[in-house]
Amino acid sequence: FTISLASRKKNLLTNKPNKSSTKMQANTIVASGKLLKGSDEVDASSVLDAPVILYYFSAHWCPPCQKFTPQLAELYKKWNESGKNIEIVFVSFDKQESQFKEYFGHMPWVAIPYGDQRIKKLQAKFEPEGIPFLAAVGKDEKLLDDEGCELVMNEKEKALDSWKKMY
Repeated sequence: FTISLASRKKNLLTNKPNKSSTKMQANTIVASGKLLKGSDEVDASSVLDAPVILYYFSAHWCPPCQKFTPQLAELYKKWNESGKNIEIVFVSFDKQESQFKEYFGHMPWVAIPYGDQRIKKLQAKFEPEGIPFLAAVGKDEKLLDDEGCELVMNEKEKALDSWKKMY
């Protein structure tokens, strides 16, 4: 999870290809169905009104994910203490539904249901090379950052401010 801020800034300034320009928008993919919040189904439109949406690709069987998820959960709660500033959509790479349910049970955000076709569409859109993977998208569906894990590890609570400055 370690990355120097200098190399991160270099990556942001090199104008990597904007993945959102070549494929369906992430928020549009998510809006095409229901999401889970705990054991309840929720309408995706109630989630997509946050200024920043994070797509969190992770899995129960992944040790780095198991280490990162609790840290992200604490930040999520802090970021939203004074109103809805951010939403996280869990995109599971779990191999069994029971693993998904157990792992998601510890998360305070929403998830795409296990086995849903939107998982493959988001995977094709963001092309994560490994997990955990965190992509930040603005309300206008502009890709703000596809190295969100590194930003969170380096900047902690200030990561949200960095994403807000990008749109």
